[in-house]
Amino acid sequence: MQRAGIADKSVWWHALMVCALTLVLRARFFDNPAIYIDEQFYLAVADRWLHEGLVPYVDIWDRKPIGIFIIYLLSFIFPNAVIGYQIVATVFVLATSAVIYSLGTQLANARVGFAAAILYPGTLMLMLGQGGQTPVYYNLFVAVAAWLIVRAQRGSRVDHLALIGAALCFGLALQIKYICVLETCVLCLFALWHAARHDARAALALSAAMVAMGLLPTVIVGAAYAFTGHWDDFYFANFVSFFAKSIWKLSSAEYAKRFMIATGLSIHILLLSGYALATVLRREVWRRPEITLLVLWIAVAFAGALSMGTPAEHYFLPTMAPLCLLAAIGLVHLNDKIIRAKIGWPRLSAGLAPYAVLLICASVATAASFAAAAHTERRWGRPKEIYEIGAYLHATLKDGDCLYVFNRLPIFYYLSQACLPGKFIFPNHLYDAAELNALPVDVPAELDRVLTARPAMILVRQPVTAEAHAPALARLDQALAGYTLDKTFSSERQSIVLYRRGD
Repeated sequence: MQRAGIADKSVWWHALMVCALTLVLRARFFDNPAIYIDEQFYLAVADRWLHEGLVPYVDIWDRKPIGIFIIYLLSFIFPNAVIGYQIVATVFVLATSAVIYSLGTQLANARVGFAAAILYPGTLMLMLGQGGQTPVYYNLFVAVAAWLIVRAQRGSRVDHLALIGAALCFGLALQIKYICVLETCVLCLFALWHAARHDARAALALSAAMVAMGLLPTVIVGAAYAFTGHWDDFYFANFVSFFAKSIWKLSSAEYAKRFMIATGLSIHILLLSGYALATVLRREVWRRPEITLLVLWIAVAFAGALSMGTPAEHYFLPTMAPLCLLAAIGLVHLNDKIIRAKIGWPRLSAGLAPYAVLLICASVATAASFAAAAHTERRWGRPKEIYEIGAYLHATLKDGDCLYVFNRLPIFYYLSQACLPGKFIFPNHLYDAAELNALPVDVPAELDRVLTARPAMILVRQPVTAEAHAPALARLDQALAGYTLDKTFSSERQSIVLYRRGD
């Protein structure tokens, strides 16, 4: 009983430390409305869906599954929806850390679980996971699915209900972003292969149940759109558009350069994971199903990131949960090895020594997180400046006056509450050459329609990014000939220029 009590206390202490570190890391970004373009857009869509009844795919277009917009609806429970989505994201990070803790404990012990759980929120901060990117949310469902698969394989019989539950979790993850289809297929196949070794006939029925449960969330959403007469909108956005987008447009050298930039900040996790595989788990990868599952999880999540065509930090966020588990095994082993050699801290207390390296990693993650916050503000603008521009737009634009955000900052559709110029309000959709064949309309014609309608104000962020193709810029310049420069807001790395229609 005494040992159980001590174990229970350590779990609570671990939970408290993970919560504290997560809040320290993420609080620096609370109430920042412009962390990254994706979060800005999700919030704007959720706002118009909730308050104006504009339905995703029908009235506001994007190719993301409906789940991410449903999650962003939760933001409006709070008085400030910007802080609201960041609180919801933090809850998801903490829940994912709790699942990782349990997985690490099952794979090794509580120390590994704690190390993995405390590494996870720190690595998110280094990979553009400070706000509400889709993997911040769906990593939870994938982690729960992995936990259920590991649980199902323990004991003499395979727990079929747990595997069906895992398939449902994968299905929910798919309705946040479809790119996790690789994890879904490979990890479910691995679970079925393991089940077939016990009972091949039962595995056939189990496979049918898992496929049905995995598809269920998507089928429900598709049926809802079909019932309301919008199946074509749903089908094109969800299943056609991604494959029509020109994603492979970089040279080999540019791809390699961006890949190194995107993964460079997580090098410590990669090195610790490699160390774990090379030393601790060298003989266990194919002997222990749960370790095999972990390696497969990392491989398919990494493949999913590469399939996006353009390496970016947030595309690698799905790899962080399994990598942190693997890195934690290496970290604890390395920490113990250093303690045995009495390098650096021979007199450290017995209670602190097992976590010495981990504490160093947490400190580095905290410092890096504050550096990332400063970088985000330099890149997108300080929160105070963004709110000031939003307030100016809100006060200046009258009822019925439309705002057109040409590039990079869709948060102003939310802050200004101005009428929308059309259904394509994610800026890249109308100016990025990669999107020319990926929308359900003729893109140049749609841009021409928006500008011909002469919105009351046009917002342009300078400098314009390289994705903007020449015809779109030329058409913008032509339209701006009928506008007057209204106001310019300049910061360290950008200028936000407002043009007012010359009536």
